[in-house]
Amino acid sequence: MAKKRIEEDLELEDEILDEEFEEEIDDIEDFDEVEEDDELEEDVKPSKKASKKSKKSSKKKLSKGKKAAIAISVIAGVALIAVLAVFVIMPLLSPSQTGEVKDAIDFSLELANYTAAPSSAVTSSVTYDVTSILNDSSKSNAYKAAAAVLFTTGNEIFVNQYAFFRYQVGTTNLGSNYGTMIYERIRRETTDVKYDTTLKMPINHNFNALAVNFVQSANIRYAHYNVYHRMDSALSDMKYNEETGLIEIAKWKKQSSSNWNKQNSGTNNTLSEYVDMQKIALNVGSLGDTVALSTVKDDLINASTVTIEHLDGYYKIYFEVDIEKANADSETTSKLDNDNGGSGIKYEYCKVTIEIWDCGLTKSYVIDEKWGGKIQMFEGSADSVSNIKYSYTDKDCTDFSYPDSLIEQINNG
Repeated sequence: MAKKRIEEDLELEDEILDEEFEEEIDDIEDFDEVEEDDELEEDVKPSKKASKKSKKSSKKKLSKGKKAAIAISVIAGVALIAVLAVFVIMPLLSPSQTGEVKDAIDFSLELANYTAAPSSAVTSSVTYDVTSILNDSSKSNAYKAAAAVLFTTGNEIFVNQYAFFRYQVGTTNLGSNYGTMIYERIRRETTDVKYDTTLKMPINHNFNALAVNFVQSANIRYAHYNVYHRMDSALSDMKYNEETGLIEIAKWKKQSSSNWNKQNSGTNNTLSEYVDMQKIALNVGSLGDTVALSTVKDDLINASTVTIEHLDGYYKIYFEVDIEKANADSETTSKLDNDNGGSGIKYEYCKVTIEIWDCGLTKSYVIDEKWGGKIQMFEGSADSVSNIKYSYTDKDCTDFSYPDSLIEQINNG
């Protein structure tokens, strides 16, 4: 009832503002009129005639400068009211969903076989030999850690199929606004199809509507057999399910007509895909067509923190970022800015655990990080923990029934 009353009050205020604005504009237009005939109809009383003559006379005496000043004042006043509506009224229209936030979720809800090692059909398409680097005693642990991040990302770009699900939970502060942020990304890809969904949603927050628009979104990118579709969702159609920990979307729609059933240049990946596939905003080098033609950059890794273990069929690597060097590295800070839609963003800490199958494909990531900087008009900070699991099975990589069903619904909609 309270929300309904607020919406009704806002609609009423908008109507009043519109009426007042139209009346003021009418008055401004009257100031520019030059009345040629002062005669009145015969049934007009003398007192009214005198009053109207006086009004006309006062109109003619206004200078153009005064007319302009009045017009500017009215427009400025309406603009000020609009600004106040955004920062004062809109916060009331952004109720926060509350609920218990899950730090850990059941990844099998999105990836049925994420614990399974890649098959030989998949490993045969691996491009970069990561294992040889990890077993090279002449290389430092910091070099191996940087190479592992660089080349497993490269293998992800060129392998014939993979899927990953990223679940990220953290706290975001934007000025006096704060809340818990949930970020989810599911990507399934083969040599012919790319299906990528990203969901971001704050809960238990006090963000106003303006801030929510910066931090909440739902998007699907779907490229299949050289045809591209992009979908998004209204913020009101997003819901956090506290039992599963997953964001649910009630309804998807076209992101735009120009990005619907669009001819795509192709689905084959190139080295330029590296930035999109990065899981950490850290400059660890540059990919070439081979390991020999690539450059590994390990100086942003705190060498004293690196540990490497070889377990049953996979490697486990832990390292921490050298914050001072990372924040002085323009490529790293640019990636932080781009990922978060901000400027001047710097790391406060970043701790990474990566598991790598013996074949050189990523098994999982855990990224514990915090950064601060400017997001749009807000000075803010965020800390989060990301858990990322990979799968390379047909069941997880080639199931595109959901986006196909959405396209059919929207086309028939």
